Amino acid sequence: MTTKLMDTPIGLAAVKKLFRCLCGNLPLPFRCPYTSNELANVKLGLVSVGMGKVIGNNFAMESTTIDIKRFFNRSLGLPIDSQTILNSLFYKIMDSIVEVAIQKKIYNGGITGTKSA
Repeated sequence: MTTKLMDTPIGLAAVKKLFRCLCGNLPLPFRCPYTSNELANVKLGLVSVGMGKVIGNNFAMESTTIDIKRFFNRSLGLPIDSQTILNSLFYKIMDSIVEVAIQKKIYNGGITGTKSA
């Protein structure tokens, strides 16, 4: 998937869905390739950069408002392994959102311009 979709409503929907999945409120739309320990480390990392909080034994989003630029900027403060996992999950979720939109015929990829030589 191209990065041009990140700062769009599709990218924002992917970030929101990612957090709902990490909070346990929604299953991932694909088989998760990561262990529960790896996901726990990602959640702890999100807490350490101010994007999540622990309430009892549960992980929750720090805020109900998510800004995609802030999400990616703060994710740079995570360890590389956690960045890799978080980005992988984000892109897989974004791809699944696009696939559903294509199936429902509500996705418009837009017009891509090319420069002449």
